[in-house]
Amino acid sequence: MSEASQPDRRVVPARVAIALGVWAVLVALVAVVASGLTNDPRPAERASAPDPNLPPLTLTLDRDLPAEAVAAASAAKQVDVLQNLAIERNTPQAWVDLGAARHYQQDYAGAILDYRRALALDPNRLDAQVGLLIVDAATVSGRDRSAPLLAKLATRHPQSQLVAFNQGMVAVYREDRETANAAFAKVQAIDPASPLGKVAERLTTAAGGNTNTK
Repeated sequence: MSEASQPDRRVVPARVAIALGVWAVLVALVAVVASGLTNDPRPAERASAPDPNLPPLTLTLDRDLPAEAVAAASAAKQVDVLQNLAIERNTPQAWVDLGAARHYQQDYAGAILDYRRALALDPNRLDAQVGLLIVDAATVSGRDRSAPLLAKLATRHPQSQLVAFNQGMVAVYREDRETANAAFAKVQAIDPASPLGKVAERLTTAAGGNTNTK
């Protein structure tokens, strides 16, 4: 990827990214997708480290965070608010919300702990399962582990935009154009008017992909 085509990490303010995670993903990833998802061999030394040319890969939720967190003055304050809510409510959703905020801040250990807390309350909690896979996908080798597991989740949950969108994100980072286009097309087919559906359409258009699912 050329220097000119690399996404500028500074264009995604932390507060906006957490409050409006779906749209932050659009800003961060359109440049990546539009670059063509090249199939150039990846150096071996990248197999166990995050790719410096890409913004950190984080869980994208299919819902807004609580209003109390959105109103916080900074990303750190948002984490504090979400932590208080998680402790107070002790629900799977509250722990996943906190995990997603920590995940965005690259607090991977904290995110893993929160996603696991959600799963302890509800072993079938889908967003927590996806969150753990996306944490692992922070590295090239982790993405190669997570991709087939996300594919299995997508098969088990064919109407989940959450699973399909995050599957597409991992495929983008793996430079797997076919899987990315198919996943984003599925997101649109489920609900083209949702925030995830709209972002998926923009990403696919930027990549010059075909969104026809027939």
